[in-house]
Amino acid sequence: MGSAIAHFQQAITIDTALVKSLPERRLILGGNYCNLGNTQKDLKEYAAAQSSFRRSIEILDEVHAESPSDGSAKRFLRNAMLGLARTLVATSC
Repeated sequence: MGSAIAHFQQAITIDTALVKSLPERRLILGGNYCNLGNTQKDLKEYAAAQSSFRRSIEILDEVHAESPSDGSAKRFLRNAMLGLARTLVATSC
């Protein structure tokens, strides 16, 4: 799974650069942060996972606010919030 983290980090780097000229890539960027958080959570890297989920939520909340009827934005945001909640529960046990 360590290679998955490297791939998500690479995708985040690329999408961060692309967002400057293609703001619609924010949905993908937020999704990649969520995927990174899920992988980190599975590896019990809880602090890193929390950070990734929070960044995902920050990005996706903006996307959802701008396009509240976008089903993908809603779904991605829900997934990030759920991932953060599960990570917080895992760290409290």
